[in-house]
Amino acid sequence: VHNLAGHPVHMSDVVEAIEAAAPEATGMITFDDALLPFPDEVDSTSLDGLLGPSRDTPLHSGVADTIARFRRLISDGLLAPVDDATKPLVESSERSG
Repeated sequence: VHNLAGHPVHMSDVVEAIEAAAPEATGMITFDDALLPFPDEVDSTSLDGLLGPSRDTPLHSGVADTIARFRRLISDGLLAPVDDATKPLVESSERSG
């Protein structure tokens, strides 16, 4: 087991990054402003030793890239978009079975 390096960010920063990359999502994302019990830093030395030093991707760049990749997968027909974001991805009868 190895730790991934990273930096803690506030959820408002994540929402801002999503809305910057997908303006159509502006005002649609909500979150509970509760502090979660995650450490401020982790030691990723063992992973860096195995794979070499990792790159630090800025939050806005990483979110924009992720959204672009999902959009590409959808346009290529490799991923189906959810028609209604308020509906569960799996119906309750499928979850229990």
